Amino acid sequence: MFLLFLVVGVGLTIGGWAQTLVWQTNLGSLVVSTPTAYQGNIYIGTYRKEVLGFSLEGNLLFRVGGNAPFTSSPLALSNYLYITSLDGILYALDAENGTILWKVSFPDSFSSPMASADNLLYTGSISNTLYAFSANNGILQWYAFVKGSIYARPLVDEESVYVGDFGGYVSRFDKKGKLVWQTNLGGKFFASPVKWNNLIIIGSSTGNLYALTTTGNVLWRISNTKPISSSPLVYQESVIVGGYDGYLSRIHISNGSLLWQTKLSNIIEASPVLGDNKVYVADYSGNLFCVNADTGDILWNYSLGGSVRSSPILVNGKIVISTINGILSVIQVAQETLTAGPTLNPWLTGREVVSQEPPPQEETNLTSSEELVTEIPEQTEVVSLPEIVTNTVILTNIETIPVYVTNFVTLTNRITLTYGREKRDFVSGGDYLVQVGAFRSRANSQALMKRLTQEGWNAFEQKVTIKRKTYYRVRVGYFATVEEAYQASKKLREKGLPTMIIRKE
Repeated sequence: MFLLFLVVGVGLTIGGWAQTLVWQTNLGSLVVSTPTAYQGNIYIGTYRKEVLGFSLEGNLLFRVGGNAPFTSSPLALSNYLYITSLDGILYALDAENGTILWKVSFPDSFSSPMASADNLLYTGSISNTLYAFSANNGILQWYAFVKGSIYARPLVDEESVYVGDFGGYVSRFDKKGKLVWQTNLGGKFFASPVKWNNLIIIGSSTGNLYALTTTGNVLWRISNTKPISSSPLVYQESVIVGGYDGYLSRIHISNGSLLWQTKLSNIIEASPVLGDNKVYVADYSGNLFCVNADTGDILWNYSLGGSVRSSPILVNGKIVISTINGILSVIQVAQETLTAGPTLNPWLTGREVVSQEPPPQEETNLTSSEELVTEIPEQTEVVSLPEIVTNTVILTNIETIPVYVTNFVTLTNRITLTYGREKRDFVSGGDYLVQVGAFRSRANSQALMKRLTQEGWNAFEQKVTIKRKTYYRVRVGYFATVEEAYQASKKLREKGLPTMIIRKE
């Protein structure tokens, strides 16, 4: 039940600086994620398994329920609202009315807020994995392993993706998921990195704030006694960052020198936001502080009614912020033209989601030619399937750590399967196979196996149990060499099937 109460024109003046509470609502749930704003509306996820949309005036636009808590911030892009839940589902909602446009599910737990660039969505999981999805349909484009769980939003620039993990590493990947470098700094990284020129700035649970070059070398380090989980805020040629010691500090980026330091009231876990040379930040005392960005002087503070972990955002001169106990507040603090915040940039840029085919996976340096095949006339069969079809893709790295990735696709209740038979030679004792899907429903795995068999593939099924759920893997093989498996994988991808080459245990 919503306890929405609207307060208009209530001015609070402290030390000559005024702020006005516009409206406030009790979401009735634990909230740890930062709100997002898009086209004048506000979106937030809660631990009560809901995503809510509000107008900036306080009108409830929609509430959408999920199956698990939402702990990561929504991401708004081109009238789409993307959000992940703890049960491993990526949702795409209509930003105007909350309609679920599509959803993709993985037997993993997404743990970091999303970043976006070039029509891709980037997020991390507790299973030491960084994912890149298509913003059009949620299809997995690539994934990469890191050394620990990912709780911080990845940093994406024109060429690379940077991420810190719970193994104490900061990693740089190119836009195709290839590792460029990994630097072991120790501790754990809750905070998202930021970039200034050719430097990456990030804080650690060890209390250290680091400046890394884009080649992975440490330029400077500032040591503190308490953890830093607040993402730095870039201001001119400096960063402003809060820590568990309750201090808000401004540090020169080029050499790490301290410019000023201001003690607030309690632990600072939320990231600060900048507006008109003023820094807005909240702490565990439940106070929102306005601090002069040049001097560090506290201009005013306002009690929010509860401890704060999520970061504030600034929308049309209004601070939007939620307490841990679910009090969502909108406070007028500046002119209507000011808009900023960690979840707003760079997604409020007017860029559109462009309809396009998923980019092909990067090819390896394999040189063997494709095998010759003999074609027969195509046959067409109409197959009846259940109303909701769950197509699961399980990607497993057999040689290292098992990572389970399930990609659910909703289909209609009738699909047309087109078969073209090809003659191939398979090796019963080969070491390689290609996985093309896995299903919760065995009827669906059998349908795919039938299609592949009629096309000339040696397809077989494997039953596995993951997190107390049964899946039916569909695999093709075996192949004597990885080159042969690679060529088969290419052919299967051309038919629209997701593939993964696996070496037999």
